[in-house]
This record gives sequence, structure tokens and C-alpha cells, in this order.
Amino acid sequence: MNHFMNIVAEATANKEKFDSDLNSLKASLSQSIKGDNDVIVKAAPKTGWLKGSLSYPWVLICSIAPAIKEIF
Repeated sequence: MNHFMNIVAEATANKEKFDSDLNSLKASLSQSIKGDNDVIVKAAPKTGWLKGSLSYPWVLICSIAPAIKEIF
């Protein structure tokens, strides 16, 4: 019975520590959100005439040329 009570006591202590860490994290996040730091979002650089990875012509050549070669 003593062993079980020790397990319960340890679990309670761990939960209290977890709750205090969680509250600390909440406070820290709230403080950082309320801050006057404006986040500047930079636009992604344009890479070519198509969106995504296909915008690189070498990708088209390296993927389409072997596929065409296999067909013929």
C-alpha cells in the first residue's frame, strides 16, 4: 500500500509541475502575442513561369525527357 501511495504522490507532484510549466508557457505566449512587434512577412521570390518546383526548367527536362525516352 505504501508503494501505491508513493506512486500517487509522485504523480500528483508531476502533475503540479506540469500545470505550472503549462501556465508559464501560456503567460509567455500571451505576452509575446500582445507585444508590439510587427512581423514582416516577405513574399516568396518568383522562380520562373510556373508555380512550385515545376518553375525550374531543369526539373521539366530531367523528368519529362527520360519519360519520353522510355516511351519510344
